[in-house]
Amino acid sequence: MSYLGNSINLALVVLVVVAVAGTAGASLFYQHSTAQLEQQNERLRSSNADLREDLSTTEADLSETRARLQQVNSSLQAAEGDVGQVSTTLEQTEKELSETINELSQTQEQLDETEANLEESRRNLRQARSDLDTAEEEVEDLEDEVRTLERERDNLEDEVQTLTRERDDLRDRVDRQQQEIDRLEQEIDNLETDLRRVCNSIQGEQPRECQS
Repeated sequence: MSYLGNSINLALVVLVVVAVAGTAGASLFYQHSTAQLEQQNERLRSSNADLREDLSTTEADLSETRARLQQVNSSLQAAEGDVGQVSTTLEQTEKELSETINELSQTQEQLDETEANLEESRRNLRQARSDLDTAEEEVEDLEDEVRTLERERDNLEDEVQTLTRERDDLRDRVDRQQQEIDRLEQEIDNLETDLRRVCNSIQGEQPRECQS
C-alpha cells in the first residue's frame, strides 16, 4: 500500500509540473518520472515475489503444523487410553507398595530382634572368651603342676626302683641268714642229740651240761 500511495503522489506531481513548465520541461520530467516508476514497479514485483515465497513457506508450515496437530491428537487419544491402564497399574503398584511397606516393617522388627540377639550373642562370646582365657590359664597352671608331679613321680619311681633293689638285696640277705639260721639250728639239734646220747651213756654222776 505504501508503494501505491507513492505512485499516485508522484503522478499528481507530474501533472502539476506538466501544466506549469510546459511541454518541453514536462517531457524531460516525464522521462525521469517514468524511470522512477519502473524502478518502483520492479521493487514492487520483487516484494510481491518475496511475499508469495513467504506465503508458500507459511502454507507449508501450516500444513506441517496441521499434520503434527493431527499426530498429537492421535497421541493424545492413545495417551488417554494409556492413562486408564496406567491408573490401574498405579493402583496395583500402590497396593504392592503398601504390602511391601508392611513386609519391610516386619523385616525391620525381625532385624531389630536379630540385632538384639546378635548383641547378646556377642556379649556371651566375650564372656566365653574371657572364661576360655581363664580356663586356659588354669590349664597352663594344671599342666605346670602335672609336669611337676610327673617329675616327682619319676623321682619316686627312681626311688622305688632303688628301694626295690635294696629290698631284693635285703630279702636275699634274709634268705641267706635264714638258711644260716636253719643250718645252725639243725647243727644245734644235732649237737643236742649227740649230747643226750653221750649223757645217757655216762654211768654215775653226769656233768652239769647233762643236767640242764
